[in-house]
Amino acid sequence: MSDKGTMKGGSTEGDYTIRGATGVAQIAIGGTPTPGLVLAGTLQEIDAPDPTLEAEGYTSTAGDDTIGLSVLGFQVEWYPDPAGGFHAFGLVGYGDLSVTDDAGRESDSAEGPAVGGGLGYEWWVGEQWAIGVMGQMTYAAVTWKAKDIDLEDKHSVLAPALMFSATHH
Repeated sequence: MSDKGTMKGGSTEGDYTIRGATGVAQIAIGGTPTPGLVLAGTLQEIDAPDPTLEAEGYTSTAGDDTIGLSVLGFQVEWYPDPAGGFHAFGLVGYGDLSVTDDAGRESDSAEGPAVGGGLGYEWWVGEQWAIGVMGQMTYAAVTWKAKDIDLEDKHSVLAPALMFSATHH
């Protein structure tokens, strides 16, 4: 995950980047209105434990903190050959970015639109079950605003992922 942020307002201004390896979990529930087309509601969680912070030429680790992006959205998935395994998908939704420290305390969230997409291939392992792999990219443009002072923190989050899938058709 790469989180490029800009903080403006108050006495603090500047650009920074947060990077880290991620773990991704996603569940999508939907239906097939026509063969090869899947419409689904989806919930995605992308977490980067122990990320690295880069700002003004300095680099440091965030200790035991975890930066997480949650996306709730609508997904369209297309299988050109409904009996085949290749598929492409797109996602549009709402993103929520937060940081959780080692004691389990979660920061206020930065929120905003999120989009994603990718390609995958599945192999049938049963009459209604398939397993496969997917390459996915998720992007979110989220903003945190302080409640009582003029302070704003904007984030552009980019999260590539290689995922394993299990699908019940």
